[in-house]
Amino acid sequence: MVNATEADSTLSSMNGGFICSDPSGLCVGVRGSGIDSSKSGVCTQILRLASQLDNSNDDAATPSTSNDVPVVSIETTSSTILLKERYGHTIAVRVPTKKTVD
Repeated sequence: MVNATEADSTLSSMNGGFICSDPSGLCVGVRGSGIDSSKSGVCTQILRLASQLDNSNDDAATPSTSNDVPVVSIETTSSTILLKERYGHTIAVRVPTKKTVD
């Protein structure tokens, strides 16, 4: 099993990372250098808006179960960011699409 220090250095060297935010959009944890903690509220709002695209969820303001919240994928030329809500918390994972060379 990888410890937190090893995971941080691996994520930072790849310019990847993840962030976790509470239901209010406040950052509760971040690992790696590839994702900014100030973006936690944006990630939460993107997921809330995405869940409104499906009409089966009548009240998007209430916390939803993990089965009715979509996984959002944002792809750029340098990375992919995956957003998912789990137990009311938003998880964002940034994965580089190509290895950066220093």
